[in-house]
Amino acid sequence: GSWRKIRVSRPEVHVYRLPGQDVINKALEEFLPTLRAPLIGKAEIDRHVELAKGLYLTLLGPVLSQIRDKHHIVIVPDDILYYLPFEALIATDEGPNESTDSLTSQAYLGKMYDFSYAPSASVLVTLERIAAGKGSARHSLLAFRDPALQSSPAPAQVALSTRGAYEEMGVAFERLPYSAEEVRGVAAAYEIKPDSGSIYLGSKATKKTLMGLDLTQYRILHFATHAVMGDQVKWINQPALILSPDLTGEPDDGLLKMSEIFNL
Repeated sequence: GSWRKIRVSRPEVHVYRLPGQDVINKALEEFLPTLRAPLIGKAEIDRHVELAKGLYLTLLGPVLSQIRDKHHIVIVPDDILYYLPFEALIATDEGPNESTDSLTSQAYLGKMYDFSYAPSASVLVTLERIAAGKGSARHSLLAFRDPALQSSPAPAQVALSTRGAYEEMGVAFERLPYSAEEVRGVAAAYEIKPDSGSIYLGSKATKKTLMGLDLTQYRILHFATHAVMGDQVKWINQPALILSPDLTGEPDDGLLKMSEIFNL
């Protein structure tokens, strides 16, 4: 079916019709792989640039005159558009088939705008209220870092273990060697000591611990750990953060799934 683009600004709302979803899906299926691997040779670079410019005209073409004087764009995507970093699109007034000499010379949107992403308009409104100081948070930061990741389970446990299901498919969960340093740096920016009660390290960084906290008391939630996409294992079908196993015996005791996040 057809997709619509809705542009909201104070105090106006504009609606634009985009090409059919199948057209956009096809363009993204061709473009996204060019972001996931190094581009080797002029032909691959030219193809990437051509697709990036084409998507720019398709998705933002109807609003070009309205965003040229803006600096911050908020995207509320849908369906496969969740996979698209709009920063990687390339601005052009010449059309999508202009050749290129180098990637560094291209007008990537990430050079021109600050982008933010929101899952829905209601979440965006809530975030704006918090930014305006209407939230109830008493603490600056809650951080989970460097979870204690176990090795793959025994073969007999693989069928029962969500973690094992990922590892069976080659998605390994090894320690992230610099995640502790990452959180220490963030904590220092907020003048929080690394041994603060709001920073959970290693085996303390469990889902059970997180579920027992009043998250409304923290302004920023920082997770320095692995994450997986929902389409990597079809029978799970939702994104998840990987935390330390809490040894409850549950198959997914270290997996914080999107459906659980929605209920927090």
